[in-house]
Amino acid sequence: MACKDKEEARAYNRAYREANPEKSRAYREANRGKIQARSRAYREANRGKIQARSRAYHAANRGKARAYHAANRGKARAYYVANREKIRDRKRAYYAANPEKIRAYYRAYYAANPEKIRAYYAANREKIRACHRAYYVANREKIRADNAANREALQIGRMMMAVNAIKQGASQV
Repeated sequence: MACKDKEEARAYNRAYREANPEKSRAYREANRGKIQARSRAYREANRGKIQARSRAYHAANRGKARAYHAANRGKARAYYVANREKIRDRKRAYYAANPEKIRAYYRAYYAANPEKIRAYYAANREKIRACHRAYYVANREKIRADNAANREALQIGRMMMAVNAIKQGASQV
């Protein structure tokens, strides 16, 4: 069915959902386990057919993505240059909203590629030191305040450990 405008498409979709309630979102949410079990059973029963279809698709489209990206590389670079600040703001917002995801990604990457990380640091030692120095100069007061707070917390922790050790020693005697 070819729809002429958005309203016609909406009406068609609404009629389709009403005619096929088993495919509606509410049905899917209410019967998620049943649908997953049915899908899993289908995949297990038709594993060979699915893999053959996948192999055929990848064989037919193997070079297309590479050719597309090669043809549009200049356009992508031009878009990035034109929208650099917007892209960076979006990235910063994502990083701020998802710090745990970012940390988990970096932990996994560092754990999976230790040689690559060591080689990078060895090859770019001066560049990294220059970045660290520039950051320190730009954020000296913040760093000093954080260090003072950390020292204070560390001293409190040590005092608590000493008090606990004294208590344990007294209870053992």
